[in-house]
Amino acid sequence: MLGGMENSTITLGAAAFAPAGSFCGGAHLANSQTDRLGAFRLRYACYIAEQRKPYPDANHDNQMLSDELDADGEIILVKEGGAVSGTVRANWFDSHATHFSYASTFELARFSAINPSEIAVCSRLAVSPEHRDARTRELLFNAIYERGAARNTKLCFVACATRLVRLFRRYGFREYQTPYEDAVVGRLHRLVLVMRDRAHLARCNSPFSRIASELDLPDESQPWLTNIIDSHRAIVR
Repeated sequence: MLGGMENSTITLGAAAFAPAGSFCGGAHLANSQTDRLGAFRLRYACYIAEQRKPYPDANHDNQMLSDELDADGEIILVKEGGAVSGTVRANWFDSHATHFSYASTFELARFSAINPSEIAVCSRLAVSPEHRDARTRELLFNAIYERGAARNTKLCFVACATRLVRLFRRYGFREYQTPYEDAVVGRLHRLVLVMRDRAHLARCNSPFSRIASELDLPDESQPWLTNIIDSHRAIVR
């Protein structure tokens, strides 16, 4: 799917940034109420109308899906013909609401050496059926990476369904813990992107590798992070 991340719970240096609120290729932040409502309606169309997921926060009267994390999250959009065709949300763990919602899920205590303001989680990925192609996906993913780099993000977490694991691995995300059962969407895999592990991004031919190079980001591979990931890989073999 690219209908939703919870079926899935999905830049600095020498290069210049895109104008405030926009990213290379056409994605942009939802800075207006109209944009945000467009994102909420697309989520509803994908998660509720299409996938029939019983999200308790769904507003069936207005056909919107929103929750408390939208208040301090950054919502990224792609538009086609003036309508929202793709969206994804990023939150950082210096937010109390984000920490409360996700710290246990992603076992944040294992990553306590990193400042919470430098750790993000991506969620609420949704793409309209007619735009589930490589272009829309790439715009959303690249915008997340650019925005994360701009905020000095070191780690980005995501929880996704089994059928999406391969996609996230292609971008450089790695599993570090066993899957868990979500009450709404079922089995989810926990993955993490080490934003500045440029050696890993290059090895897996991640599209982020090019962005990191253009932004002249430092290579900050962390042995202790690699150990966490490798320990999980050793268990599942």
